[in-house]
Amino acid sequence: MTIQTYIFPNGFRIIYEKPKNNLPISSVQLFCDVGSVHEDDSVRGASHFIEHMCFKGTNKFPKSKDILIQFDRIGADFNAYTDKRLTCYHVKCGDDYVKNSIHLISDMLMNSTFVKTEYNKEYKVVVEENIKNENDPDVILEENLDKLLYKGSSYEFEIDNLRYHKKRLDYNAVLDYYHSFYIPSRFVLSINTNISFDTIRQIVLKSQFMKKKAILNDGLTKRTISFMITPQLKPQYYLHKKTGIITNLVSIGFRTCSHSSKDKYVLNLLKKILNGLSGRLSMILREENGLTYSSQAVADYYEHLGDFI
Repeated sequence: MTIQTYIFPNGFRIIYEKPKNNLPISSVQLFCDVGSVHEDDSVRGASHFIEHMCFKGTNKFPKSKDILIQFDRIGADFNAYTDKRLTCYHVKCGDDYVKNSIHLISDMLMNSTFVKTEYNKEYKVVVEENIKNENDPDVILEENLDKLLYKGSSYEFEIDNLRYHKKRLDYNAVLDYYHSFYIPSRFVLSINTNISFDTIRQIVLKSQFMKKKAILNDGLTKRTISFMITPQLKPQYYLHKKTGIITNLVSIGFRTCSHSSKDKYVLNLLKKILNGLSGRLSMILREENGLTYSSQAVADYYEHLGDFI
């Protein structure tokens, strides 16, 4: 199917594609060009925390419950996640409710009120989430490996971590971070729907995304991403001993290419060959030797670098 794109005068972008089936279901993903790589030591964890705060209320929908009920009423599947490079808010809903969803998300992201009582309450929730991650060996494994693979660059730091919250994130610093990055020119709406491209453009045109004009001096002028990786002269390893964990988890990672490199297609093919119950990893480790219950290969790509694990 043909992919269509459009950029509004204030920089907000749409990427549109019709689905290959006739099901009356739309997938809406709203990407914000901000993630943990934009943070410095004064605001570690802010990108993830702002994702939480965007659910906590606007002037139109003052409480988190008010927002969530709106999605429940239309039977939408709605959630969000923060990555190292971006933050994503995603909705799956019936075609009839795409307008509702886009207008609701635009209000959440552009008009979050950051009420201090809610800020303090949600801060405890984020800390609890990080405590949970401290007990998740898969999270520990991934974070420790990234410290080796991306040492020296902005990508070596965790998206969020319990140690970031030994000192509470300053309210005003987080609010400034939010206003710097949650601007129209840093948003991309990616949508797969049966609704026409022109109709989607008109929906966005009347949304909160269009209430702000283009901002030239955005957060990137203050916070740059470092892609400089410490040279690796010999194999590196990290051994993490975790009390209470009786299984062993092993991860082997390689520094690879950026998302614009053609090498990623070869690596993706290799990943496909290795994965699955009939893949090479499962056949050798499980079927032939009975060593593991599960195994997988993962590839990540960023602007100037990537990994294969």
